[in-house]
Amino acid sequence: MVHRDIPSNEWPKLMDQFSRLHHGKTGQSTSTSPKGAIQQYCRDQPLLGLVDEHPGQADESIIITWGQESTSSHTVRRPMRMAMSEWNDSFSAELQIQSADGERLIVQAGPAREVLQPGMIMDGVPLERAP
Repeated sequence: MVHRDIPSNEWPKLMDQFSRLHHGKTGQSTSTSPKGAIQQYCRDQPLLGLVDEHPGQADESIIITWGQESTSSHTVRRPMRMAMSEWNDSFSAELQIQSADGERLIVQAGPAREVLQPGMIMDGVPLERAP
């Protein structure tokens, strides 16, 4: 897994790419409050996309939308930090977004259980174990 912090000037482009690459992939979004309370906003729903409204402005918000027939969304107001983790399966990824009030939202697209171990060689068929 590769983990990296994303500079705020790259957020709109990253969210557009994340949305296109993971559109329709099943995932979840969960938040943790500054006091440690955990709330799950969505589970096992297809990702529709992420939007950065008013980038770089005081009223900036990031909206994450999930669903099919019915949709659900969650808004992170005044985001301050974003980090991304990508698994080496070319399918799964995770965004962590922290707001000014300390809320941390984790958006995970694609199943983490399909992660390939380092050293695996892909030629169309996964190996049973790493060489």
